[in-house]
Amino acid sequence: MSTFKQSTACCTVPPIDPKEVTYSPKGNYQNVGGLRTCILPFSFSARVSQVTLQVCHANDFYYHTDITGDDFSHPPTHALVVLYDIFAFHSNTLRGADILATSGDRSYLVLMPDFFEGKVADWDWYPDDTPEKTEKLEGFLSGPGNTEKTVEKVMMVQKEASEKWKGVQKWGVLGYCWGGWVVSYCSGPSTPFSAVAQLHPGFVGKNIAEKIIIPVLAIASKDEPEERVKRFMNELNPNISYKNYAIFPKMEHGWLSARGDLEKEEVKEAYEEGYKMMLDFFGEWM
Repeated sequence: MSTFKQSTACCTVPPIDPKEVTYSPKGNYQNVGGLRTCILPFSFSARVSQVTLQVCHANDFYYHTDITGDDFSHPPTHALVVLYDIFAFHSNTLRGADILATSGDRSYLVLMPDFFEGKVADWDWYPDDTPEKTEKLEGFLSGPGNTEKTVEKVMMVQKEASEKWKGVQKWGVLGYCWGGWVVSYCSGPSTPFSAVAQLHPGFVGKNIAEKIIIPVLAIASKDEPEERVKRFMNELNPNISYKNYAIFPKMEHGWLSARGDLEKEEVKEAYEEGYKMMLDFFGEWM
């Protein structure tokens, strides 16, 4: 499997500082498939086991509560596995998981595993404008962000989660940027997933795109060239039951995750619209 290659925008647009985000994510954390995983929905009646230190940025630390057990009043029948971008558990990305879990006509069990296992891209690597920064970024993407190893982790998480939550009938998968690249490799023959969404993603080549067999939604920013988005769509397996894309021409790469400045009304509205599109997509195709 190929190593993810960042676009120019991905190498230059910085993330929003989590300390400037007022939103408090709602998920709890459990071990699933050997990975610490943010899980939604959750119940406050679940047993609180401990408060642990969670690294959200290479240079900053934030406290999150770990909760064991789950006491869903309405056991979920549909679930989503979320692959974050290279800034891992950023508040904006966790906020998106909250929206997916609770805002649609259907409730979802949402799992966001820590695929980087405690590591995260350092903000000091941005912009990627020196050979040293490039080397560090490429090392991160071939190490913690290794495509093949991440695909294995995704499948392990889904397998263990399907055994834990036996009431779940269908699984979807989505990913941002780096995660949008990886989910393409999770959507081919024998996939356990019923639908895939890719958000301002890195687009795979034709040899991978033509193997995707499940419905696809791609949501792109102004920084993903429309001709590249269309080429990806045209390269998809022609037998897919549904494929569609949307481009937000005023939004920067990453606005649906770590790079979205939600204090700006225009960005916030586009953020909410993007998540509504995801909910509509998964609601129809799962």
